[in-house]
This record gives sequence, structure tokens and C-alpha cells, in this order.
Amino acid sequence: MFFKLYDTFGFPVDLTKIMAHEAGFTVDESEFEALMEKQKQVARGSWKGSDKANAQLDLIAKATQAIPATKFIGYETLEAKTKVAALFKDGQNVNELIGEGVLITAETPFYAEGGGQVGDFGQINNSEVLDTKKAGDIYLHFVNLKEKIKLNEPVTLKVSPERKNTQRNHSATHLLHAALRKVLGTHVTQAGSLVESERLRFDFTHPKPLSPEEIKKVEALVNAEIKAAKNVDIKHMNYKEAIVAGAMALFGEKYGDEVRVLKMGDFSTELCGGTHVSNTSDIKLFKITSETGVSSGVRRIEAISGDKALELIESAKRELLQIENEISSNKGKALEKLLNLQQQFKDYESKLKALVTKPWAKGVDELVKKAKTVKGAHVISVHLKANDREVLSSLSDKIKDKLQSGIVIIIGAPSTDSPQSPILVSVTKDLSTKFNAGNILKSIAAIMGGKGGGKAEFAQGAAPQSDKTDEALAKSFEFI
Repeated sequence: MFFKLYDTFGFPVDLTKIMAHEAGFTVDESEFEALMEKQKQVARGSWKGSDKANAQLDLIAKATQAIPATKFIGYETLEAKTKVAALFKDGQNVNELIGEGVLITAETPFYAEGGGQVGDFGQINNSEVLDTKKAGDIYLHFVNLKEKIKLNEPVTLKVSPERKNTQRNHSATHLLHAALRKVLGTHVTQAGSLVESERLRFDFTHPKPLSPEEIKKVEALVNAEIKAAKNVDIKHMNYKEAIVAGAMALFGEKYGDEVRVLKMGDFSTELCGGTHVSNTSDIKLFKITSETGVSSGVRRIEAISGDKALELIESAKRELLQIENEISSNKGKALEKLLNLQQQFKDYESKLKALVTKPWAKGVDELVKKAKTVKGAHVISVHLKANDREVLSSLSDKIKDKLQSGIVIIIGAPSTDSPQSPILVSVTKDLSTKFNAGNILKSIAAIMGGKGGGKAEFAQGAAPQSDKTDEALAKSFEFI
């Protein structure tokens, strides 16, 4: 109820506390904070990357042409007191705003989405800034206001502390780019990126997957730079001079005559307008979580840094310790023990299948003797009270080996776990141009209300009407 009063009805938190205290009640502030954080995440999620925010950009861009450019002060601070320069509701200019809308201020510490880095979120007074985007040189704060705000009114802006994690990931992205070029070659260039507080994603040009050894080298290079505690130096230079000096321009970015050059020791130099750590040691740790293909010639690395990377490693350590305890393995021997257990399991599985198949295998010779000849081919069509497809497939192979040339049709039996009857059709290679296992199977399965398919030499399927098994077997010869 405490949270509902605030979230649904906009009742002030402090006033609720006072009234509750006067009435002899207490409020659960920890529960309130938990629900508040959950609501924030849901709200931010409804804006991030959605058409809800993007649909308003064109309308707002036209209306902001007379508004002076927003002064960005987010490199120096995460908090600012400023004035409201414009307000928008559903893309239309308004003089006051409550609820969802867009707010523009004279200056802002909020970074607007760009260069792969997501827009900042945080607070405006006691309300939420859900996202930040740009329309030209104007910074747009997408807000959900609990209290009414008017044009020219003073406001306090506070960027979420999560920005620091975003900065770690952004700086780690630059180190990753440089490390990839050192390990894989200078053909590697950025093909896209995403930098947020939880993770980073980096797309780059490379013709094949990275080997485990290459991934290990890339990680090691990045972490070596983090450990070296290099200062992150920023300079503003002429674009041409920056490129001549070795700075790399980022994919898809547009640059003016003057550019911001970000340099991390002698390891990485790039043009970048994003926010970053002041020293590589602030990144703490870097860990690659996946490496996949995006399209032909483009690979993608996802990674984490900072406390997230430390948490992942600690979690892996705990899991490894648990595995060692469960399998009674000596420290450092868990993998060896697991591989041995895996091989033992395969051996036992093979022996079990052999034992299950053996009783049926005894009748193979008898089945071969009863083979019928249809259109010059030896045909065996049989019903076996087994449900395991691997067992039935193994028997089919044994019968084919005995036949040497022919067609094998097997209809299995349903079971509690698998209520449909398995159906297999095999054709020896020498007859596969004349008879098609897939076509034969489809005709048989149709009688029993089932379906399936396959190639000329082998096909399989399943059917629910086991009571029609005898009919299907009898007609199977007609389908050959």
C-alpha cells in the first residue's frame, strides 16, 4: 500500500511516513525501495529501443529549431541544477508536464544515446528520467513525472550511478578493439557496438570464429592494460591531424572539424564522444562471455567488466568447488574426473543398448528367411514390441546386413513415455535409385494417422493409431 500510494496516486513519501507514524504504524522502507527499483526497470524497458520514444523524435526535432543547443556537462559531473527550456507531451510542445513526456534543459549531465553508448537514465527532482536522446544539438530527457513541472522552472538532474558501469564497459570496448587488431590483424575494424551498464557488445570484421587460444590472448591483453593503470587522456584536435596521429574513427559516426581524441597509454587511440573512466584500472576486470557470427565476415563479442566480471568469476569458482565436492575430485582434477565419468557413461550406455537389442537380434536370421520378394527386391515388414528408436534402428541395420540387398520396414510399439508407434523404413544403397524410403514411410504412416519423412535410403516417423498396425504392415508391400 505504501508503494501504491506513491506510484499510483502520487502521494508524497515523506507525508505518508509522518501520517503512518502519527497513527502508530511503521512503513517497510526496504520493500518500498525494492518495488521502486523494479518499477524503474520496467519503465526504462518500455522506452529503451522502443518505437514509443523514437516516434516523437521527428516531431520534437522540428519544434526545437528555435531552442539553443543544450550544454553537455556530463564529462565533469553527474548532477546539475538548471532550468527547463522546453516540454513535450506526445510530441507536442506544452507549458507544463506531468506523467510521461520529454523535457529539455539549458544544460545537462545526461549523456544522450550515441556512438554505441546507451542514453543515461536517472532522476529529475523526485521523478524518473527514463532515457536520453538527441535531436541535433538538443538533449531530450524522456521522463515520467510524479509532480508537475513548468516551463522555465528550476530543476535538479541526477544521472544514475549505473553510468560508472557504462563508462567501464565503454573504455573496455576501446581496449578490446585494440587487442583484437593485435591478435587477429589490422584488417579488424569495428562494425557496430552497444555499450550499457550491464554488458558490452562489439561487432568487428573477421572471416572466421576465434579459437579458444585467440580469445584467451585478447582477454589477457585487455586485462594487462587494466592492471597497468594507464591514464585515459582526452584531447580536442583537428580531425585530419587526429587521423594522421593514429586515432581510429568509429563505425557509422559523423565527425566535425574538431574531434575528441581518447588515448589509453600507447595501446588505444580512438575518436570518441562517449563517457569513460579516467584510468584503465577503474575497469577492474574484463571477461568475454561469448563470441559468435553476425553475418558473413562479421563476428560479435559480448563481454562484461568491473564488478559484473568479478561476480561471474566468483560464481564459477563456487560452482567448480561444488562439482569437485560432488564427484569427490581432488582440487584441479575436476575436468579430468568429469571426462572419465563421461566416457564411463558412454561405455555403460553402449552396453545397455547391446543388452536391450540382443533379445531381438536373435530373431534376425528368422526374419530374413521370411523375406518376401516384391518387384525383384527382398522385403521384410515386421512389428516389434520395442519403442526405443536407437534399438529399432540398430536392428534395422542388422537385418539389412543380413539381407545385403533389400527393404526393411519396422513398426514399433507405443509406450507410456512415447504413446505413438515409431516407424522406420530402410533401403539398401543398391536399390535406393529404384525405391524411396521416404515415400514408402509416408504411405505407411498415413494409414495409422501419422507422418514422417527422410531420404531415399532411410526414413522414420511416428503414428498414434497403433490399432491399425496390422493393416499398415499388410499394405506396406503395396507401397513398394
